[in-house]
Amino acid sequence: MANKRADGEGTVRKRPDGRWEGAIVVGHKQDGSTIRKSVFAKTQKELLPKLRRLADSYRGADLTEASNMTVNEWLDEWMRDYVSFRLRPSTAEGYRRICEIICRYIGDKPLRTVTSADCQRMYNALKKNGRTARRERFGDGLSDSYVRKIHMMLHEAMEHAKRKHLVGVNPTVGTVVPKQNGAEMKVLNESQMENYLEAIRSDPFWYDFFYLELTTGLRLGELCALCWKDFDPKSGTLRITRTLGGSGEVIAVGDPKTDAGKRLIYLPASTKEMLTERMKNRYSQWIFPGLDRPERPVSKSSAYHRHKRFLKDAGLPNIRFHDLRHTLPRTPCGAELTQKRCPAFSVTPTRASRSTHTPMSRVKCSAARRTSSAASWKRFLERSLSLGRQTKKRKRKYKGTQRRPLGGQSRRGL
Repeated sequence: MANKRADGEGTVRKRPDGRWEGAIVVGHKQDGSTIRKSVFAKTQKELLPKLRRLADSYRGADLTEASNMTVNEWLDEWMRDYVSFRLRPSTAEGYRRICEIICRYIGDKPLRTVTSADCQRMYNALKKNGRTARRERFGDGLSDSYVRKIHMMLHEAMEHAKRKHLVGVNPTVGTVVPKQNGAEMKVLNESQMENYLEAIRSDPFWYDFFYLELTTGLRLGELCALCWKDFDPKSGTLRITRTLGGSGEVIAVGDPKTDAGKRLIYLPASTKEMLTERMKNRYSQWIFPGLDRPERPVSKSSAYHRHKRFLKDAGLPNIRFHDLRHTLPRTPCGAELTQKRCPAFSVTPTRASRSTHTPMSRVKCSAARRTSSAASWKRFLERSLSLGRQTKKRKRKYKGTQRRPLGGQSRRGL
């Protein structure tokens, strides 16, 4: 017979099989009947702490019948009704791939029965043996960053389920995920940069493409989505207002990655000259049209694979395309090129832009700092030494003297 307890503390009973069961009410169905959650133990003494923890975790919860849906069903509904419409197509596709990975482990479990232990076991399994393709190259487990990405998306989905009274607590809270380990940035040194520039000179189309990238530091999608109306040859500026997304036959041109991505860039003289000369022979609205379909912009995948091909032909390290944004500014060659070709390089901030400098403009500032850093450091040391000598002189001057009280009277006469 169930033992009556205080409101909110649940009920306790001994089952016919000898185990003890504690239950609490966590919600109500449409017909008014209750939805209960139970815990079990061998003895009543072991059961009571479990029941208190369960009651604390579901305190204030009022689940509905929909909480019986599986994780797979909830993720489908969450993606369809709350997520897909506000994401870029490529980002939404990445979310769907993560949903498929999650459903391989806990997709068949009812939503309200998922625990933190279930999520933790899933993360551990993904880190150890979660990769399904290209294992020979990357190993059996997923990377730390991708496991964190899975955790963040599942946390967001479960938090939404909690707001809709589908779960009492977010089961991802309290789990341990790998630390954030970003990929190490690799940049080309001065000699490698010269080899890279020599490699891209073999193809005029791609030479203009990668030269513009090296001298502006644009993102790949922003570079592919440039139109001729964005370039002003008189002022030598380039306006960044869009980015290219999607892949294959499905492409999408939208706003830049962030609000600060909408910006106006003043180009170096050599880059302005290159674009002005290229503008004379334009045959498409795009600055870099597709090689086989001029009505479309060049695809990001084509630029990415061409970049990798140039690196391989020149015998250079296998760096990412994104690393080109940071390669030239970090070399002495880049600082010299910036000083010679861009004497007045800056960015005009707009209402939607909070960025103040492009990578190349930062080079100019850093180059100026480097030239004066030695002299500044020397002056600082000299100033510090002189102050130190003056301090020692003052100490020697006043050493042994006795401070006199006010009025000129000696301490002995007071």
